[in-house]
Amino acid sequence: MPGAPSACWPAELLARQRRAVLLRAQKQQEQPRRIATRAPAAAAAAAAQLQQQQQQQQQQQWWGQARPQQYRKRPPAVVYLPNFLHHEDAQIVQAECRKMRNKLRPELNTVAVGRLGVYLPPSSRSVAILSSGEVAQALTQRLRSHARLFASDFPMELRAYQRGSHMPWHKDEQLFDTPQWECIYTVENSSDSVTQWRDDSGDEFEQRTDGNSLLAVLAEAWYHRVTPLKTGSRSIIKFAMTTTATQLPSFRANLDRQAYAP
Repeated sequence: MPGAPSACWPAELLARQRRAVLLRAQKQQEQPRRIATRAPAAAAAAAAQLQQQQQQQQQQQWWGQARPQQYRKRPPAVVYLPNFLHHEDAQIVQAECRKMRNKLRPELNTVAVGRLGVYLPPSSRSVAILSSGEVAQALTQRLRSHARLFASDFPMELRAYQRGSHMPWHKDEQLFDTPQWECIYTVENSSDSVTQWRDDSGDEFEQRTDGNSLLAVLAEAWYHRVTPLKTGSRSIIKFAMTTTATQLPSFRANLDRQAYAP
């Protein structure tokens, strides 16, 4: 007898389409890769503490009432968002940053090694795009902020990593009454460098930041670093999103420092 026909019925086609959509969605999330974990003893202690907290949480209706501070789930302090800007806006930012390459100068008074940079002028189209209400709303939601975020008064900076450039382990300094989100928008990246960070439990993660992606790091939260570039280059725009305009003395101290060589 002849075999069954190879063509798929409509139901089978629909199932394949659903699987394809789910696969694409999973790829777009691009979860950071874990590169180190805690020692077994520390992991066991943390697991026991987590289990105790979960048991206590089950005895209360957490989302309908105020929760004790020690049991509130803390959102991540490092968040990676691929394909951040609309394609047209990303092209505008990329073109403008390429034109400013000849203005880049060596950075001074920074923990970064071998990095170049320059302040973006307030009239910059890149500044207008990244400080827009649409971007602020998106970051408020994606970063799970307790209050509306908006672009801070600290000037945006175009920074460039070249071969040998890197940034050692550090925490970003708090500049406002409430810790700000330090946002790193990657304009272009042809390098082999990655960003690594350690969470509250001591686990280490790393992420290669593609062009048109945004990496947000909460000030004074998690240690992070940029590994040395062996090949290629990487250009970023650094800016801060905040929920308050109340500045700490560190804001003025950072603004008054000589950031770049003449």
